[in-house]
Amino acid sequence: MEKIAIIGAGAVGAFYGSKLVKLGKQVQFQS
Repeated sequence: MEKIAIIGAGAVGAFYGSKLVKLGKQVQFQS
């Protein structure tokens, strides 16, 4: 169970991390 939770947290972190990177790039293009 603990391993699954760690993998799930990593997947969520990578998902939100990629979203933040995309948002950051959009902000740079706008400015």
